[in-house]
Amino acid sequence: MLLSMSMIKDYISGFEILQSNVTSKSPRVLKHLKFYRKDQPCIQEEELYIVRPEDLPTVPPEGQRLHLAFIGYPPAVYASHPDCESLCFSSSTDPQELFEHILEIFYLFNEYDTRIKDMIIRQASYEELGSLALELFQTPVSAYGIFEKILFLAYDPARSENRDYYEIYGEEYVPEDEKSILYTDSEFQSTFQTRGAAYSSNEIYKTQIIYYNIFIDNFYSGRFMIENAYRPFRDSDYAMVEWFGEYLELIQRRHREFHYQVPREFEQMIQNLSIPGAVFAASYPYALRTNGWDMTDTYVCTAISVSNPGNQSGNLDRLLNDGAFYLRELFDNQYIYINNGKLMQIINLSKSSHSYPETIRRLGIYLQNQAMLAGVSSIFSDFEDVSFHLHQAGVLAAYALIDKQKKLYEYDEHAQDLFLHQIRKLADPSVLMTAKVRKLVRYDRENSSDFVKTLRCYLDNNLNVSNTYQELYIARTTCLYRIGRIREISGIDFTNPSENLYLRIMLHLLENEPQSQSEQA
Repeated sequence: MLLSMSMIKDYISGFEILQSNVTSKSPRVLKHLKFYRKDQPCIQEEELYIVRPEDLPTVPPEGQRLHLAFIGYPPAVYASHPDCESLCFSSSTDPQELFEHILEIFYLFNEYDTRIKDMIIRQASYEELGSLALELFQTPVSAYGIFEKILFLAYDPARSENRDYYEIYGEEYVPEDEKSILYTDSEFQSTFQTRGAAYSSNEIYKTQIIYYNIFIDNFYSGRFMIENAYRPFRDSDYAMVEWFGEYLELIQRRHREFHYQVPREFEQMIQNLSIPGAVFAASYPYALRTNGWDMTDTYVCTAISVSNPGNQSGNLDRLLNDGAFYLRELFDNQYIYINNGKLMQIINLSKSSHSYPETIRRLGIYLQNQAMLAGVSSIFSDFEDVSFHLHQAGVLAAYALIDKQKKLYEYDEHAQDLFLHQIRKLADPSVLMTAKVRKLVRYDRENSSDFVKTLRCYLDNNLNVSNTYQELYIARTTCLYRIGRIREISGIDFTNPSENLYLRIMLHLLENEPQSQSEQA
């Protein structure tokens, strides 16, 4: 999550701020916290630096916005610099303690950001989102549609002032009356055009708010706002209202047809490579670069299938379209598209801020309350292989619809299951049995012996007798006797690697087959 200097300032505790040069509408651009070292070659706009004044250049860098936390008073040239936001702490402040405290603020908001995203992707109720907003802002929060309050009004019912309000006005309150008054107020009407977080005071209701307007296709669609009923406004409220409002905008925007914004060359490349066995053209590395990706980055592909789209026509498209909007907010450095009734996704793990385990965790949360199942390809580091891995994810997603034992299937974990499933599709396993296997199955059935089970264990342990008898909990002599009898009954040649490979596959096919099928042998 991106933070602003105003958010850092308002959430610092235990450290006295001697001087502050932070605007209430400071943009959310901060990604990282670092110590500034003397003669450091460059300063990045997205980084907040803890710095001692004597270590800075005498002349501020040109053309750069600076975010600095000073240990001691800043030089005058920095204090008056129009593109420098700064906080000043006592020269006796321990830089490491300050670093750790500010880092905790980053962690705090990253945790809130994750909670909001998790709520959105599992389609939590507006009441649940409203409760989180009240926890975050600690003052009344509301979300409006075009004309009236439609999402939530998160007042704390335990507060006496709220009970008094509803006791006095509750039965007499008529929304249409309020609308007729507000919409005749030209000052109120002018707020509909505002972009970004802004302040407004309404004389009629004697209220003050900070609000963020939601626009869909350049048209006003609603707003998110907080009131100063429980506490005074803080400088960071502007950044926080904008941050929360952007997520409500996502909720409204997802009902429109999804289209991922990428360069035309990139989109055409993915369309061509979606075909199994597609040839990688010479122009594709350039198309990758137009999207900020490299051939040797690390990637993973996912495919999401809908398990129960319902009977109404268009349900499948709607579910996939909604899913695309949610996934766009879940991950950075990705590309999403809909193909053959599946939601396909390519994630660049090298450029993403999320690790592979975190990627799987977020995808799992999304699937948790959805009628959807996902297949995830192997991780790969050559984009020329993307066609193969897209197909790999798609095939696994199709298998997930049949198996339905889990919500998310990773290829490297389920490759064997998929392989056995594909063989079963070719023919009934009992038809694929050789005479040797048939003899052994029949002998077990007629004599209540465990030779098939022993053979499977022996092969799975790569013909290692010690591992076999320990896994079966039998004596070594018993194990050797069974292996000898298996040879006599079936005529299996354990020195033949090809026969051993066939036997391992065949026995695993039979392992989960109904008893009646094996008995037909």
